[in-house]
Amino acid sequence: MKLAETARSRWVLALVSVAFGATAIIATSKTCHKPALAKTMVATQVKPWRGCHQHKVAPPPRHEPDGSDYRNVLLTAKPAFDACTANQPSGVSYEIRMPIGGDGHVMSVEVRGVSADITKVSMKVVKCLETAVVGLYFPATGDRTFVSTNIRTE
Repeated sequence: MKLAETARSRWVLALVSVAFGATAIIATSKTCHKPALAKTMVATQVKPWRGCHQHKVAPPPRHEPDGSDYRNVLLTAKPAFDACTANQPSGVSYEIRMPIGGDGHVMSVEVRGVSADITKVSMKVVKCLETAVVGLYFPATGDRTFVSTNIRTE
């Protein structure tokens, strides 16, 4: 059977053509219609709609933190780090690595103890350092950032 051989298939083709043409006309029209907000919606919860003839506004410039910004936050936590490593054997280095979210919060913490004598590494110190770091807030960058530091017992 060939295309549009029956009256029914010709009718379907005509209907599809009309629907496609109407859609094309509506899509190319220059009128701009904004959807009406529901009365139950609070205006502050709805983001403004950017429609026809409106241009995207450039975001405000971001502060790009340098190394000193992160260093200052870690220096504020130094008393907690010192309390965690007090009365511990010397020669142990603890590496703290943490991904920082775009808003500046610590997403997770990884603490590794490194020593020539593995028995000197204390899991209590590892847990204490994790607890001290998880509550820190770093400068917000909008992007995910990784910060690491080393703490050495003396």
